[in-house]
Amino acid sequence: MIIPLLFAVVTAVAQSPATHRPTAGVTVAQILASPVRWDGRRVRIAGLAAREFENNRLFDSYEDYCALGEPDFHREGLRLNWDGAHLRPGRFRRMAVIEGVFHNTPMISNAPDGTQIITIGGGPGLTDLRVVRWTSAPLTRCGDPRE
Repeated sequence: MIIPLLFAVVTAVAQSPATHRPTAGVTVAQILASPVRWDGRRVRIAGLAAREFENNRLFDSYEDYCALGEPDFHREGLRLNWDGAHLRPGRFRRMAVIEGVFHNTPMISNAPDGTQIITIGGGPGLTDLRVVRWTSAPLTRCGDPRE
């Protein structure tokens, strides 16, 4: 009795379209152009991942990272919540392929004491991050040859 019931449950779950949505390969610009469409979806994006003081974002390119603050909306990048990503401490700027879940809501991070806080700037971004692969060595800050 238990085996047929278990088989029926597993079969129903496996056939349910809501149980498995493939990871979507998109760009930062595509997400920012239509954030409601991507809300709650797992996405894979190739771009520049920055982990800096008050700038944890994913950009489509190094050029977009350097243009941060210009009026072109897609150059703002997506906020990244690195909580639980199992990365070594420290700052970096590197080209990478990143997977995560996009949320079209303010980003919430965990403070060192465990309380939850809204991230500076708090805009839409990615959580449950996984670095699929790094595709470059560390990059310098824009216009700073000393780094």
